[in-house]
Amino acid sequence: IKAALERNPVSIEATKDKSIGQICDWLDHMPNESIYEGNRLAQPDEVTNFGAGDGVEKAILLADIIAGRRPQQRMELTVDGPHVALKAGAEFTFTSNKSLAKTLILQPPQYQ
Repeated sequence: IKAALERNPVSIEATKDKSIGQICDWLDHMPNESIYEGNRLAQPDEVTNFGAGDGVEKAILLADIIAGRRPQQRMELTVDGPHVALKAGAEFTFTSNKSLAKTLILQPPQYQ
């Protein structure tokens, strides 16, 4: 997660002229398929480059963009099977095909 939120310049550059709403639309229209099998997750730049991502990967990509724009923003990522929610001022929801269950608080300077 730390690497996803600190070292993915391609996704930041690709979305620099888009609002958060436009980014959500872009993610919604992207195929909901990971480039990796099983529970391995793609990094935000991989999702951007391949134009596809699982709901968890999309939520992490969105968190990466929000962290880049609002470095002090506290975020909460909750994954419960197919249900994925990112809370960052507003709540953004996605659907996952991964078998994961975890809640993470994403707050700089350390991501937990």
